[in-house]
Amino acid sequence: MVKKQNYHHYRLIFICLLLSLVSWFAMKMSKNYTQTYQFEMGFVDIPTGKKLAYQSDTVISLAINAKGLTLLRYELQRKNILIEYPTVIPANQQNRNYVTINKNQLSTYFIQDLGFPESTIINEPSAITLELETVKTQ
Repeated sequence: MVKKQNYHHYRLIFICLLLSLVSWFAMKMSKNYTQTYQFEMGFVDIPTGKKLAYQSDTVISLAINAKGLTLLRYELQRKNILIEYPTVIPANQQNRNYVTINKNQLSTYFIQDLGFPESTIINEPSAITLELETVKTQ
């Protein structure tokens, strides 16, 4: 009979410990944090008949201010981003061979199209220059 009471006592301690751990985790994840992440980026949907010859930067540094659970998602996901060329480049510039994408264009794309938090700030680069070349068909 004494052994059953000891077992019950340990089980109660374990349950209390588990509940306190879950409570602590929930409290920590509900706070806002700022974290900087490095993402490798590439461009997709390049106009037909052209290919990407040069990209000034392939890594982008983002400072993300969000709740802990949101940041946990970025912590666990792959750090590769594919940017849709037609979405970032205005229609009147899509046929050019040299294009510069500024910080504001990238920021808008990351927040509106990729679903990053509104408080996302691009640390580097300040702009990305792309050089496209015409694909020679035979």
